[in-house]
Amino acid sequence: MNWDQFVTQFSQFVAKALSELSKLVDQIFVSGILGNLFAILKAIARFIVAALETIVRLLKFIVQ
Repeated sequence: MNWDQFVTQFSQFVAKALSELSKLVDQIFVSGILGNLFAILKAIARFIVAALETIVRLLKFIVQ
């Protein structure tokens, strides 16, 4: 194996490794965003449930 082949193979290896690293970082980033989005949606749902519970309690108080 001469020097040119070594450099070519090494550069291909580095390029593939960086490509895989980039994919991994993208997956972590996307899962982080989705995790935060899920937490935000969960908090909004809890707020809506609490608001509905308050409305029901008010209606029960008014009816009595």
